[in-house]
Amino acid sequence: MVGQYAFAFALGYALGPFIGGVLVEHWGWPAIYAYRVPLLGLAWLLTISSMPPVALPAEGEHFDLKANLSLTLGMLLVLLFINQSARLGQVNLILALIGLTGVATLVWFVRYQNKSAYPVIDMSLFRQAHFTAVNIGHILVNGSLFMIMLFGPFYVTRAANGNEIVGGIFLGMFPLGTALT
Repeated sequence: MVGQYAFAFALGYALGPFIGGVLVEHWGWPAIYAYRVPLLGLAWLLTISSMPPVALPAEGEHFDLKANLSLTLGMLLVLLFINQSARLGQVNLILALIGLTGVATLVWFVRYQNKSAYPVIDMSLFRQAHFTAVNIGHILVNGSLFMIMLFGPFYVTRAANGNEIVGGIFLGMFPLGTALT
């Protein structure tokens, strides 16, 4: 199962830049969004057809709306703060309040989860050093791969004189090797 996941992930990383380059070269940036609709439909059909039945919740277990809303709002506000700080190049009072509200909301979420009988995220797992280390490693590895996929196309297409197809092929080499491995 892990091998299949790694293969699918690497194959997507390998083919995505090439297909994206072809789409942008021939039909412009809107094509990047249009091609996703049939792929998402296929993914939805495959997921629905292969999902095991969902277990019924335990007695007293319910959807924790407060926890889910606080996690969503906290992440949204922190990401908005980061995004707008980078875009504006400075932090003003409103932006600082947005960031502080996001952090306070996430702190409240963690405290609330520590008291919950059915937490959305079991915070006690983070007291285990190996669990925390694996998650930090996962964030660093995926963050660095994301940065390559986000900024790499701009650098490669400029080096290839604006040819998106060449940029897509170049960016697909590493994940294609991973998929073949």
